[in-house]
Amino acid sequence: MRNSTILKLLLMILFCVNIEAKIFLDNDLDGVANKDDKCPNSKITDIVDKYGCAVSKVVFKEDKHLDISIGISRDKSSGNWQNSQYLSLSYYYGNSNFSITASKYSSNNSNDLTVAYYYYINNPKYCISLGAGTYIPFDSNDKNDYFLSAKYTYYFYNSVLSAEYKHIFSRDVGTKDSNSLTVEYGYLINKKLFIALSYSLENSIYENKNNIQTIDFYTNYHFNKNWYISGDLQKNVSSSSDISYTVSLGYYF
Repeated sequence: MRNSTILKLLLMILFCVNIEAKIFLDNDLDGVANKDDKCPNSKITDIVDKYGCAVSKVVFKEDKHLDISIGISRDKSSGNWQNSQYLSLSYYYGNSNFSITASKYSSNNSNDLTVAYYYYINNPKYCISLGAGTYIPFDSNDKNDYFLSAKYTYYFYNSVLSAEYKHIFSRDVGTKDSNSLTVEYGYLINKKLFIALSYSLENSIYENKNNIQTIDFYTNYHFNKNWYISGDLQKNVSSSSDISYTVSLGYYF
C-alpha cells in the first residue's frame, strides 16, 4: 500500500474527528457537553448524571467467559461462488482473548486454522486492543502466515468509532507482506441489536495486484443473554462482481 494513500485516509479520519470535536466539545470525556457540564473534571472511572457529576464509580471485575460460534459464508470472486464453513472458539480471561477458528472451503476441499491472541486496555470511554496470530493451512503446500494488529475504539452515547491497522507476514512464493487499515462506525439500536458500517483499504498479498477497497455491513442480534446471531455483507468496491456474505450462530457461556 502506498504511504501516500494511507496518509490521505488518516488525514480524512482526523478531519472527521475534528469536525465532531467542534460540534460536541467534552473535555473530560464523560459524555456531557462542556456547555451543560456542571462538574467539568470528572475522572475516567466516574459514572455521571445528565449534569456531568459523578453518581458512582466503575468497578472493573475479572471477566471469564467462552464464546462458541458456527457460520457459513458465500464468496463470489471472479464470477464464481465459493462456499465455506467455520467453527470459532474465543476464551476471554481478564484483559486477554484467546481464539481458534477452523475453516473448511468447499470449492477445493481445503482447510485452515487461525490461532490468535488479543490484549485489551479497557476503560468506559475507549478500548485499545493489540493482537497477534497465525494462519495455518492444511491439505496444501502453503506455509504459515502471521499477523499483528492494533485497534482503537472510542465509545460515545450508543455509538462506537474505531480504527484498526493490520500487518500480514506472508511466506508463500509469489506473495508479499500486506497492510490494511479499517475504519468503522457502529450503533447500538437497543440492548439486543447492534449494527456497524466499515471501510477497509489494503494491499493484496499477491504480486502485481491492485489495492483492495472494501465496504462492510455487520449486524448482531442477541436473543437472550446466551444466544446470538450475526450477519455480515462485504462488497469489494475495487471490483464490480466481488461480494460475500456470512451468517453465524453463537453461544455465550
